[in-house]
Amino acid sequence: MFKNRPVGEANFADISVVMMPAEDSIKGLQFVNEVKGGNIPKEFIPSVEKGFREAMLNGPLAGFPLESLKVVLKDGSYHPVDSDSLSFEIAAKQAFRRNAGKCKPVLLEPIMSTEVVTPEEYVGDVISDFNRRRGKWRDGNEIGGKGYQG
Repeated sequence: MFKNRPVGEANFADISVVMMPAEDSIKGLQFVNEVKGGNIPKEFIPSVEKGFREAMLNGPLAGFPLESLKVVLKDGSYHPVDSDSLSFEIAAKQAFRRNAGKCKPVLLEPIMSTEVVTPEEYVGDVISDFNRRRGKWRDGNEIGGKGYQG
């Protein structure tokens, strides 16, 4: 459980959330509100959800969006004068930023196999381009004086 409290001039929001991977079949944010007894007024709950949705757009790894996440809003508190929707949205963004890395996120990248045929003088440039894109070069063969295949 994580507690986050952005405190500033005339801003107060306190949320307690549990973050975990979403179920396999669900993409995006799976938001569950388990707040009981009006500890957070109902009008602020959508702001917490909005904060997590927006934070997922710049996920915890290299700024890439987070594909799926489950957030359970457990509890929180508010101040009748100093709390507003924006305060709860900011609290959710801070909770995400501080804790998303602890959920063991994985960067999903496309994996493909390709074959390149190029004249020999361009082989170094082609291999360099693959390496720059984190590609793995397996092997290469010269083709009967016509070029290089890899």
